[in-house]
Parts: sequence; C-alpha cells; structure tokens
Amino acid sequence: RSVEARWNMADPKRKGLKAQEIPAAVEAIGDKRLLEKFWNSVTNVRRTLELYGLEGCAFSFNGGKDSTVLLHLLRVAIYTEGFDSLSNNAQLADMMVFTFAKQDDFPEIKKFVKESSQQYGLDVVMRSETFKEGLEMFVHNGIRAIFMGTRQGDPNSQGQGIFTPSSMGWPPFMRVNPIWDWTYAEVWKFLQAIHAPVCTLYEVGYTSVGQMKNTLPNEELRREDGRYRPAWELVDGRAERAGRDNTVSLRRSTSRRRTYQVGILIVGNEVLSASVEDRNTHFLCQQFREIGWRVARVVIVEDDVAAISNELRAMSEEYDFVVTAGGVGPTMDDVTMTGVAQALGRKVVMHPELVSRLSEFYGAKITPSHFKMAQVPDGEVTLHEAVHSCPNGCSDRSPYPLVQCRNIFVLPGVPSILQKKFQDLRQHLVAQFPQQPFVHAEIRLSAGDETLIADVLESVSRELDPSVCLGSYPVSGRADNVGIILTIDSKEKEEVTKTRDRLLGQLPPDLVLGLAESSNHVDG
Repeated sequence: RSVEARWNMADPKRKGLKAQEIPAAVEAIGDKRLLEKFWNSVTNVRRTLELYGLEGCAFSFNGGKDSTVLLHLLRVAIYTEGFDSLSNNAQLADMMVFTFAKQDDFPEIKKFVKESSQQYGLDVVMRSETFKEGLEMFVHNGIRAIFMGTRQGDPNSQGQGIFTPSSMGWPPFMRVNPIWDWTYAEVWKFLQAIHAPVCTLYEVGYTSVGQMKNTLPNEELRREDGRYRPAWELVDGRAERAGRDNTVSLRRSTSRRRTYQVGILIVGNEVLSASVEDRNTHFLCQQFREIGWRVARVVIVEDDVAAISNELRAMSEEYDFVVTAGGVGPTMDDVTMTGVAQALGRKVVMHPELVSRLSEFYGAKITPSHFKMAQVPDGEVTLHEAVHSCPNGCSDRSPYPLVQCRNIFVLPGVPSILQKKFQDLRQHLVAQFPQQPFVHAEIRLSAGDETLIADVLESVSRELDPSVCLGSYPVSGRADNVGIILTIDSKEKEEVTKTRDRLLGQLPPDLVLGLAESSNHVDG
C-alpha cells in the first residue's frame, strides 16, 4: 500500500502541527509546485490582512476540506514571523469566522466545525439566514473582505480568481480565494503533510460534501465489499464531485461507474528517429481496451528528462494512471526514472529493496551499472511482484518488480519484456479497479465517400448518450467491398443498440452491407 493509503486522517492522535511548523512540513514533501503555491497563498492571505485588517476580514469555514486548508493558511499567516504590519498581538479569534447552517447539514460536519472552533480558538458564528442576507449584515458591520475556499473548477467559480469583487446586486466586498489554483491532490497532500484533522466523512468515501439530500460517497472509491476507500485515495481529481449532483444524477452514478482513463508515455530517441518500430503503443492500447480502460492520450518523447517530466506531470494530474515505456535500463540514455522523480517533485534515491533484489540475482556478477536500475523517486514508490516477467534463474522475488510511483507505472521499452511485465500490471488493475467491458458494434457500408453519410452522423450524434463513442472510418481494398465502417462503442449495451438502430433508420438501406457486435472479456 502507498503512503497515502496508510494515512489515517481520523486518528485521534493527529492534532495537527503548530502554525510555525507547517512551512517546514510542506517543504519536506519535496513538491516544488505545491511549495510555491503554498507560499503564494500565504502571501495573498497576509496581504489581504494588511490591506483590510483583521477586523475588516471574515473567514467562511464550512468544515469542508478546502476551508480546512484555508484555516491552516490563516494560522501560518497570522502566527509566523515576516509581516511586521500585522500586530504582534493578532489572534485568529479576532477575525469573524462564520458558517451558514442548514437543516440537512451532515452532523459530522457540524461536529467537526465545533471541534475545530475549540482546538484553534475560533469564534464561529452560526448563521441561519440566506447567504446573501448574512453577507449584507457582515458588510454593514464593516467586513470588506471574505476568505473562501473556492477552487478553480468549482460550480460557483466561473468569473472568479484569487481576488474578485462581489457580483452586481450583492453587498460590496472582496472575495479572496487563496487556494484558487490548488488541485484536489494538492489539497490532500497538504493536509496529510501537516497531520491536519478533517471531517470523518472523508474517511468513508465522501470527496465533496454538500447537504445530506444531494451528497453521496464517491462511487470511484467503492470497494468490492461495498465499503468505500477514503477521499485522499481518489486518483482522478476530476471525479471529485461525482457524489454531488441532483437526485437523478446520483442514481445514475451508482449504476454507471466512470471509465478509468490512462495516459501512455513512450520514451526513446530510437522511436522518434524510426530506428525502431513502436510496437508498444498498439499492444498497450489493445490490452487496456480488453480490461475496460480507456486510453485517453499517447505521447512519444525523446530521452530527455525535462520532456519526460513535463508530460508526466500533466498526465498524472489529468488521468487515473500513466504508463511509461522505455528508458529504464543501465545506460546513460535511460533517464525515465529521473523524469518521473522530477514530475513528482522528488529526488532520485537508491531503493533498498531493489538493491537487495538485484544483488541477490546477480551475485558476484553485479556491477555499478546494475544499481542504476534501483534508482527511484524518494518516498513515492510501491513495488508489485512481477510473476510473469521474472527472468530465468530467479526465485519468486524478481530482481525487476513492477514499479509504481504514485499513479505512474514504469515499464521497460523492449516489447517482449514489456508484454510480460504488463501481465503483472493487468492483474493488479483488474483486481483493484475492476471495470465493465466495452461493447462494440459495427455497421459496414458499401459507400467510400463519407460525405454521403455526414448528415446522418451529425443528426445521430446530437442525440448520443455521453457514454457512446461513434466513429466513421474509410477503408479500401477489401474483398467484401466495404468502403466505410461505422463503429459504436460504449459500456452500456442498450445505448449501443439504440445508436445502431438510429443509424440504420436514417442510412440508405442499399449502403448497408452487414452488422457486427462484440464484447471484450474483462479478466476476473
């Protein structure tokens, strides 16, 4: 299990760090981007306090994860040295802290707000009127800026930034969103690093908390036994609000699980120079398709640390998992693991277990070059046993286990070895992240000119269920005289059937040569 998976936010012994200890804890994470965002956020908080004063600022604390991050940023801004314009006697209790209580609020949220108020010396004002009415009262009493936990992409975030004046028709004040550019993963990484208590709902699968009537645990975190993994184990931050929606959408989310997405990074000058044919992309795409995963992106880069790290950083944040292929051998051009480390904001270190395995396998024949293959990002590695790719002569402890760095799996570039090692990855993914199989249907047409069917495709596509992917592919030189193949793919068989029937109802009958349908088998 990863460090994140072992972390227990609800441990009563975890009371959080002192404000003065938080900066060092964030720096110790080793994530340069998060560290930069942290100090930018603290600076924006302090500047706001300098501009408006504690008495002119208020803090909206609803007990959620984002407002909990903001609570600790405020603590750092007020209780650490560096800003002389703040009074030496400044206290968080001097600032107005409020929350708007609703009848269907989760009792766990209410409990956490109360506990936080006691622990950090907050004087939380519980308001029962509408948000707008409460703000009118605050502004009337001299509040000119309000700290909020809004992040980019939140439902109410359109048109906002870090500093945004209130909208027309609302009481005049400055909305301050210090964690505007933080990602879901960064929120949890920060809270983990400072051992911050959070609401217990996050321990049982809730990733975004609203009211009881419109919030459920996130289906992405459901275990096979029906229980839920904690919020900080959610890999894809885009699914953060999967448990928040109207009743119809919530019902649908429990019956239709989102398809996991993967990005593939092929590393190697030899591929880009056409010295070696890329056989890995087709194999990986085929394999992920078979287990019900969607390959969302494939990128080929040269043996360059910066190029590798830039692509991995983007893909690891956007997709559930990323797979790299190539650049993990013992020579000078094998730089993939260094790129992985840079993408994760970590340094490269020797992994003791990998050193032990390599030494055990090679014995007296081991060289310093072998140990390059024991290099991994510091503190970010999970090793999975490589049963299918164990070299001849090794015991059940392969010298080359499957290496996982956060949500990145590192595979070799030699196709024959990659294909064996992927079987270990496939076994892991199917066991831990089971998916429904794709259903595939084809309509084979005699026409070779896509303009003849473009209007029909446009008409049908406007009515497509979001789960359906419709494609049109011209072919030539076939013995059966097929000129175009229409493909329909989804995990919902009924939607595939509906789409196929709509197409058949609008296509000229004389163009249709045949139909086909299949379903990929998912292991397990």
